[in-house]
Amino acid sequence: MERVTVASLKARLSEYLRRVEGGEPIIVVRHGTPVARLERVTGPQVQVHPPRKRTGSWWTVKGPAVTLDRDVVDYLLDERADRGPRETGSVGAAPQEVAERASRDERARRDERAPGRRRA
Repeated sequence: MERVTVASLKARLSEYLRRVEGGEPIIVVRHGTPVARLERVTGPQVQVHPPRKRTGSWWTVKGPAVTLDRDVVDYLLDERADRGPRETGSVGAAPQEVAERASRDERARRDERAPGRRRA
């Protein structure tokens, strides 16, 4: 009976499965301790079940239906308008703010690349 490490089994799984199919049992060890035994399956121990028919689905909505007086997109746009422009990123920012942010970021990158240069 051969002993193999988990790493060896992972690396050459097909080879070891062929050996097991040929009738050779294999012991799998992790850090020197046996953790599994691979043996050929014989007889009525193997049971193959056909896949079950799905009776429902995960996207089935439960609860009462909701009737809206306008489109969902309109609700989302109204909610975003109530929040105002975002503080980070360039969505909703004025062009001058975007240019200032880009200039500030470029100066920071240039300072990081310059060797021996200190930031004030």
